[in-house]
Amino acid sequence: MKLLTRDFSTREKVLLVILLVVIISAAYYLFVWTTVDDQITSIQSQNQSMETQLMIATAKVEKLQGMSAEMENDLIRSYMPSYNASKEELDFLHGTLAATEDYLINFTYLTRNGDQIKRGFSLQFTARSYAQAKEIIGALEDSEIRCLIGDYNINPTQKDYHLLEGKVKVVLEGCFYETMYDGVVDKELPKDSEQQ
Repeated sequence: MKLLTRDFSTREKVLLVILLVVIISAAYYLFVWTTVDDQITSIQSQNQSMETQLMIATAKVEKLQGMSAEMENDLIRSYMPSYNASKEELDFLHGTLAATEDYLINFTYLTRNGDQIKRGFSLQFTARSYAQAKEIIGALEDSEIRCLIGDYNINPTQKDYHLLEGKVKVVLEGCFYETMYDGVVDKELPKDSEQQ
């Protein structure tokens, strides 16, 4: 018991103070510094993840805005007539093809999906030049009536002609879009593919 009551020497006191400082420093490092450091690392990781999500969300918003602007521009320049607009579409095709030498129009199919009607057509015409053929195809694509051009072929009318010189023969397929809004049901109207 005498050991506990004796006075420490200066050297022992200094060593005890150093030992106490080391123990406090180790405890601080283990319980405070590493915990704070782990939290900082976790927060930085979350921050990077949120920045990535923000970039993805920003890209989506920009894409949606672009699509919206594209749709608005498309809606301004074209519309979908009510079913059955085949006479209006045929008049448009006759007017567009009037400057060609000869043409053949054939409506090929009619489909319905909900309120949307697709009226397929095929065209053959002879144009005076490749430039005129391109102009007619452009007029079809940019028409007021919603029209989508699919496959088309442009070939010279004579084998020894170059495509950019002389008359060309054009064969193309496309479809007009119509809507059932204000449309009158008739016997030509196909069954709705959504209900089948």
